[in-house]
Amino acid sequence: LVHAAFFVPITLWGVAVLASHGLSVGRALSLSRSAEPMPAGAARLAPRVAAPREAPPSRFMLALAEAAVPVDRDGLRGAAAEPVVRDVAAFVSGQMRELPVRLRALFHGGLAGFRLATRLRYARGFCELHAETRRAWFERWAYGPVPLARQLFRPVRSTALLAYYERPEVLAVLRAAAGAPDRRDSP
Repeated sequence: LVHAAFFVPITLWGVAVLASHGLSVGRALSLSRSAEPMPAGAARLAPRVAAPREAPPSRFMLALAEAAVPVDRDGLRGAAAEPVVRDVAAFVSGQMRELPVRLRALFHGGLAGFRLATRLRYARGFCELHAETRRAWFERWAYGPVPLARQLFRPVRSTALLAYYERPEVLAVLRAAAGAPDRRDSP
């Protein structure tokens, strides 16, 4: 009974979808019989087009990414931290560019409000703040009591941490801190 309860409605739904697209079961079977396998070299349907070069992340996005990820706590400093932060900022920037237009406009409006609040509070821009002050100010917005501020920084935090913990340098540092051998994951 359980098998019939799952099989019958799904099969009827599939037949209805085929009918709505103008296909019958008999026609689908005849098309599958007349289909020929593609030759080995014909797998590429469209010519490869080089992806456009991404613009480097802005200075503000670099500062935001640096405040969002725990580079100091994990032991990445100076020259080791720079490429990690740059790549995290590029990833976050690219992901925010892919937001739908309405959400992207709201996001940039929220960031403009954040930048204005930073100027009012510290009398200078977010990028000019000392790293510890920048991190504390970011965390006050990202983890603070105002739900709208937390919601504004949720995509930045999430995508920054995702990109950060995928970096081989970070994984190596974390494994070394845990006492595990440094083994590289194969791509």
